[in-house]
Amino acid sequence: ATVSVLNWHTHTHTHTHNAMLRALLLFALLGVALGDHRDVIWGTRKHFDRLIAPENGMVMVMFFAPWCGHSKRMSPEWEKAAGTLKEKAMFVKVDSTKEQALARKYSIRSYPSVRVFIDGQLTEGYPPTCKKAGCIVEWVENNMLPHHGPQPTEVLEGTTENLDELTHMPGLVVVKFYHPQTSNSKKFRPIYDEAANALKGRVTFVKVDVSKEPKILKGLNLRTPQLPILHYYHHGKVKTEYNEGKTAAEIIAWAEKKLTEASAEELAERDGR
Repeated sequence: ATVSVLNWHTHTHTHTHNAMLRALLLFALLGVALGDHRDVIWGTRKHFDRLIAPENGMVMVMFFAPWCGHSKRMSPEWEKAAGTLKEKAMFVKVDSTKEQALARKYSIRSYPSVRVFIDGQLTEGYPPTCKKAGCIVEWVENNMLPHHGPQPTEVLEGTTENLDELTHMPGLVVVKFYHPQTSNSKKFRPIYDEAANALKGRVTFVKVDVSKEPKILKGLNLRTPQLPILHYYHHGKVKTEYNEGKTAAEIIAWAEKKLTEASAEELAERDGR
């Protein structure tokens, strides 16, 4: 198989979805409970990883203790901020007395403490003195990453059952094998999506989550830290190794070149008949 293992540390490009729509979907799928306010979600160990998943954009998490006076004073401010920012960020509350494992994992040593996740990554810089709604709103708006709102992607989901069919689709097919928990896979996701959107209708982009498809990972003969990797196919045939650039612009330019080469080859074949 054609494999390219790249250094994905040079380019990052993110987006944020409508937080309340995400929240409602999560309620339905996971049974996550609303907090004291309709715009705040209770965070629990069972559901926390899903709440801070990359697709949820900016997630603001307040760790508190119900007996703590500072927590009691900040809670209504957190709820006000959540209502103001419901189109831009998801707001979560975690009762540290009930979720001690989560509190330990995120080094919670005082109450209340805020942890911020952007596209699944823990982000430093939230000032511990920022406890009023106005301050919270201002900080979030100043730290939002570009491209708010839905960003539809033209990437197909590859599985053990359908991967062979997908790779035999007409034209150029690019397949990303990734693990959603590796930092390199997380960083590469928006790059790949941007390239897929730019080449919509001209190149087929596929993604394979190897955490769900262990047979595929075994077939690649690779370990998770080596992900993501790319294979590319033309009319079902594995082509030469992808060893070009790491940014969306470079992937797009590479694909454009391959499309031009493929058109020239097809013309030459027709002329030779």
